[in-house]
Amino acid sequence: MKNLIKLVDYTNCRDCSKLVKISALCKKCQKSNKFYSYKFDKEGLKKKDKIILPKNNYPKLNIVYYVTPKEVNTTIGLQPIHFSSIDDLTAYLVHSNEFPISELTSRFYYNYDKLPQLKHLMDKISIQYSSKPPINSVNNKTLVDIKPGLEELVKLEFWTELFRSYILESHIYHPILPLNCLDLLDSSHPVLIAIYCYGFMYKSKKSQELNDYMDNLEKKNLKRVQFKPCISNIYALFIHYRILYKRGDIKKAESLLAQLSRMSYSLGVHLESNLFESDFQCSKNLLFNIIISNQVNISSIYKTEICLEYHKPSINSAKNSKLQLLPEDLRRLLNYSDEEWFHISELCSLNYMYSNQAVVCLNFCQLATQDRELESYCYIQYSRWMRVYEAVMDEFQKINLKFNHNLKLNLYEDMILVNYLKVSLLIMEYWRYKSATMSQVILNETFELSIKLLYSFLNAQSEQVNDMQTELKGTR
Repeated sequence: MKNLIKLVDYTNCRDCSKLVKISALCKKCQKSNKFYSYKFDKEGLKKKDKIILPKNNYPKLNIVYYVTPKEVNTTIGLQPIHFSSIDDLTAYLVHSNEFPISELTSRFYYNYDKLPQLKHLMDKISIQYSSKPPINSVNNKTLVDIKPGLEELVKLEFWTELFRSYILESHIYHPILPLNCLDLLDSSHPVLIAIYCYGFMYKSKKSQELNDYMDNLEKKNLKRVQFKPCISNIYALFIHYRILYKRGDIKKAESLLAQLSRMSYSLGVHLESNLFESDFQCSKNLLFNIIISNQVNISSIYKTEICLEYHKPSINSAKNSKLQLLPEDLRRLLNYSDEEWFHISELCSLNYMYSNQAVVCLNFCQLATQDRELESYCYIQYSRWMRVYEAVMDEFQKINLKFNHNLKLNLYEDMILVNYLKVSLLIMEYWRYKSATMSQVILNETFELSIKLLYSFLNAQSEQVNDMQTELKGTR
């Protein structure tokens, strides 16, 4: 009878495959498969058979991070050793097992050259290399082979020419950023790269390799600043927007302008506060004013109804002109005299005021219910804009009398006229778009403004071409 247990048939557990008798599950799996049961009675909800399920234990990697004492004490091991020459130091570093060679490429320069017995050797090496003649004077050869067609990239005159082209062709007419804190030595700055890309459009002689290089530089810089909100990136992105707008790629330009608006609002550029310095607050107000004015100019009446909740920022014209003064060393590098650059700063300040007033005149926040009310409202805006244009032209004539030299002033006057006619046409277009009945007066005024705008634009373009031709003749 004692061996009757051997007659019992053993089976495997259905879940864990453990040997069990009779039942399909072992005791552990039976507990894990139980559920809570509830009974409803007059006394309320009661829970029966509370079961605590065991937690699953997952395997863990037993990894220990440590540093060896040799790695910690390499600096201490070098302290009592004195080296007579750089060759002695090199032999020790190569043949000794007390020093990890891999640190020569990482921490050696920053940690070990501070040791007194190594510092005098490093100073001797720097003096020897500084006393050697420059690279260009040794058989006129360079250590780096430059690809054919890209020789101009190593010349400072190439980059100064691009910067000067940006000033003469864009900044006088469309001032974007304050120039008083600009530094040409910071070549990795996104704003400078954007300026160079803009000035490169006006370069007459350029090879295909140079063109490909600048296109690649423009794409990389645009990708670099497009989704990183900060003030300097907004300036750089705005210059790239002007490049696309100048090339006629209006869809991409509109997308960049929308991104500029999002970035400026996320940074609070539109807010006025006393927490900032006066110069920085002034530059913020000017930047917000430029973004709003370009939104108004690039948006057609039929695309986007111009109805802005626009708060006119406080703009100090005297302080604005000071923000446009280049540093003295940069003025000399660009071959500008002090009088010429004071003239440019006055023109930039005038442009800021002009664009600010244009936005005010295009701010159609008043809702007119009848055609007569709409007509009187549009005439008020149109007459206000005419007075602004007359005041700007009077100020322009005063600036001309103040400075007695020529800086493409005829072209500047034509650009003011083009902007005046364009804003006037937008006012008439709004009137025509909102009117219930078509008026012959509106049509006649629209056609007249369109013809004037066409001839003024063609005149400005022809003068720009003539200026470029005269510059080319002067360089020959």
